[in-house]
Amino acid sequence: MATTALMLTMPPTGWRFALQVSDEISGERGGQVRVKQLGPDLWAARYSSNQMGQDMSRRLKAHIGGLMVQRTTFLAWDPGGQFPIADPKGTKLVSPASVLINSVNADAQRMSLKGLPANYVLTAGDYLAFTYGTAGARALHQIAPPTTTVTAVGGITPEFYVVPRIRVGWSPNLAVVLERPFCEMLVLPGSLSAEEGPNTASIAFDALQVIP
Repeated sequence: MATTALMLTMPPTGWRFALQVSDEISGERGGQVRVKQLGPDLWAARYSSNQMGQDMSRRLKAHIGGLMVQRTTFLAWDPGGQFPIADPKGTKLVSPASVLINSVNADAQRMSLKGLPANYVLTAGDYLAFTYGTAGARALHQIAPPTTTVTAVGGITPEFYVVPRIRVGWSPNLAVVLERPFCEMLVLPGSLSAEEGPNTASIAFDALQVIP
């Protein structure tokens, strides 16, 4: 079972976390631009560590190597987006487990939440996650423009825009994670690298979201 153990054992000190859009763009003689989606939009990451002792480095390399060899996954988040911008330590979210999906618009680009503290604020750039579908897929979304901020009046937000699009399988009242929202990722083969010296080492690797 995928866990957050790797992220908690190796808190990254450097990272790249971004949505990888799988589009093919082609131009036509009349000047029109055609866009064709080749696959799902997935979160991609590169994590790197600071200098650490050799013993810790060996344990981490074994952990990451094991994930690669066994083709197993881990739960990962954007280290720069672990909490909502207006609640940077998560202290205002007194009942995290009470946050639920309220609605999803037919365009699959907008959604609303309920079960938030009164007047709780969500901002473009905040992440949210939930588990959906019979296979237990993990969705990770980021609030995006044209939404700037939304306020939970009476604990319920108006609809706001998210990326990527919301996939089929969601349902009302699914629990939503706002603190360290995560997705399921696979370590990309061959991406593990280590800079080692006599006493210290640093590690880096790439990962890509998987959808069961």
